[in-house]
Amino acid sequence: MPDVAKPVMDAVDGISQQCCRYWNQLKGSDTEMQQTLYRQLGRLVDVNQSLLCCMGVSHPAIEKVCQITAASGLHSKLTGAGGGGCVMTFYTRSDVDADQLQTVKARLVENGYDVYETVLGGRGVTMHRHNQSTSNPST
Repeated sequence: MPDVAKPVMDAVDGISQQCCRYWNQLKGSDTEMQQTLYRQLGRLVDVNQSLLCCMGVSHPAIEKVCQITAASGLHSKLTGAGGGGCVMTFYTRSDVDADQLQTVKARLVENGYDVYETVLGGRGVTMHRHNQSTSNPST
């Protein structure tokens, strides 16, 4: 059904591009604008997951995680290349307090899911090059 799949894929691409634009805007934004951008990113995460589900690449277990987190106002979507059943939940510390987060985590664990917490925005991968000219003195 290419007539159906192409517009869905185009929408997923559009969401990805808009997310990149929002991430880039976050750096120089004031707190109020950052909160607005984070809310928009959360909405895009929800729409993206709905599109992935409609494409048939989600799974009932993934949808259950999304339901559990959405009940607390969090935004989740599947991530990865498939087969691993990995879900990312998007939130900011200003969106959720520690008790609420613990409740969501506990609910996920009660339903048989493993929970790992990480932080976005680190340096990421870096590459260091060994300078050949300093390690091999001329003769």
